[in-house]
Amino acid sequence: MSCAMKKRGFGLFVFASFLVSACERAPIPPATEPAPTAADEAAKPGEIIDAPPALEGESYRLILQRVPQMDAPSDAPERFALTLEGRGRWKVNEGFPITLTLAADPAIELSAESLDKDDAARFEEEGARFEFEARGEGRVNASLRFAMCVPESCTFHTETLGIRLASR
Repeated sequence: MSCAMKKRGFGLFVFASFLVSACERAPIPPATEPAPTAADEAAKPGEIIDAPPALEGESYRLILQRVPQMDAPSDAPERFALTLEGRGRWKVNEGFPITLTLAADPAIELSAESLDKDDAARFEEEGARFEFEARGEGRVNASLRFAMCVPESCTFHTETLGIRLASR
C-alpha cells in the first residue's frame, strides 16, 4: 500500500470519526406532536366534550346524524344514528364486544346510556348502525368502542362523536 493511500485511508477514518462524534453530541430535537383536538381526546365517563359529528380513520368512517322523522309530533324526541363503515379491505370485527356509550348535558334526556351489538339497527362486517333518541337542548356525545380487521391484523379504537340539540 502506498503512502498516499495510507494517508487517504487515515483521512477518511478521521473524517468518519468526526461525523460519528458530531452526531453523538448533536442535540436531538424534541418530538413534536400536533396539539390535541376534541377528536383526539376521548371523553372521560360523564364528561361532555365538543366532538365532531364525523371522523375518518385509515380503516373506518364514522358519522353521527339526525334521522328525519316526517310525521312526528313537535314534542317527540329527536332520533339519531351513528354509522360505522369499513374502508377498503377493512371489516368490522363481528366478534369484538362493540359498545356505544352515550352521554349528554344535564338538560338532555337520552333513550339509553349504552348500546351493544345486540341493540344495533344493523351489524355486519361491512358496517354497523346504532340508533337512539334524545330530547332537550345541549350536547350529546356518542363514544364507540370497536375493532376493524383485515385478514392479517386488527386495530382497536374508541372514538367520540358529538352533536348539538337545539330546542324545537
